[in-house]
Amino acid sequence: MKISPLQARPPRIRRHRALRTGMAVAIAAATACMVVAPNAVAAGDDGAASSSTSSHSSTGTKIRDATITTKTKAELVGTSGLSAGDIHVKTRHGTVTLTGSVPDEQQRTQAVSVVKQVEGVQDVRDQLTIRPK
Repeated sequence: MKISPLQARPPRIRRHRALRTGMAVAIAAATACMVVAPNAVAAGDDGAASSSTSSHSSTGTKIRDATITTKTKAELVGTSGLSAGDIHVKTRHGTVTLTGSVPDEQQRTQAVSVVKQVEGVQDVRDQLTIRPK
């Protein structure tokens, strides 16, 4: 009877690996929250109601913008015939800015067209350059 490598290890090592994986996921989630909403922890510290309200609305905007950026990147990568590896996406208040480079004008037009169809995109700023490969 053959014993698999996982069965040969003591249970504490398996638990330790699971704990490390869980901690890595928790740290990644906390980091993502701080990147998306860095001022969310400080909301309401000064006691002013208007400050707290504006913090919550700007946090909501940042989350919406991050969602739009993620959807946009996914659409660009998923579009066949589009070399999206050198396209960078930044979203602010629903306006998506495309920077980086594409090999030709056809792909530039295609990238802008794809982004305009993403839910939540209000405007697209095309700052792509053409660099043949």
